[in-house]
Amino acid sequence: MSKQTSHARADTNHNRLYIRIGRKLTKPDLDNLYTDIRFCVADLSPGFSVITDLSQCTIASLSGLPTLRKISNFLIDNQVGTVVRVMNDKSVVFRQFMNLTDRTQGYKPINVSTVDEAEKRLLEAEKRTAPRFRLYKQPVEIHKKDIQYTGVVIDISTGGCAIQTDTSLPELGDDLSIKIHFNDHEEFISEFNISAQVAKVMDDWFAVKFISLGEEVEKQLEQRLLHESKSDLIL
Repeated sequence: MSKQTSHARADTNHNRLYIRIGRKLTKPDLDNLYTDIRFCVADLSPGFSVITDLSQCTIASLSGLPTLRKISNFLIDNQVGTVVRVMNDKSVVFRQFMNLTDRTQGYKPINVSTVDEAEKRLLEAEKRTAPRFRLYKQPVEIHKKDIQYTGVVIDISTGGCAIQTDTSLPELGDDLSIKIHFNDHEEFISEFNISAQVAKVMDDWFAVKFISLGEEVEKQLEQRLLHESKSDLIL
């Protein structure tokens, strides 16, 4: 195919959607791609993975932004799993995508520089049981016995989360209680109180795994995260 052509194909054996973006990311091209993607997703099962190759794309028109969001929301509504984007980190398009997504919260794609790396990262990610979402400056309270920490959630899944903090860090293996409060919503749960254990500690952030979340709470958290993800571009 020409480098200027955007297209999608479904790999039903591996339950994957492959998307290739041509040289110019324009609204007419994206409208055709949206139709292509809808036909492909119909052949895939919930939890399907996506590799989007943007490595040849050099121009992105803002007129296509509504269609990009429509594609992203369509994938989310159809229970997309892991999303990997192939991008040239020195390109204008890469900077445009980062500017659009770094200050929003939503589904967290993996950014890589080659298709081979995308395949490798996808295999690693598919071993996880839950997709990860990015939250933007989402406040969180962390309690360790009588000590209270404050911070923001960097990313989260129904299995755990990463938290950045300016206060002192907990220690590896610590048992914590964390509270995440979203904006009030008439349909979705707004506050989650979760028991967790520290799984990793870095310079200014740490990661926890959730303990005994429970099927109902896990479902409520997933629904809330899916709702939050619709403010982002995951393509």
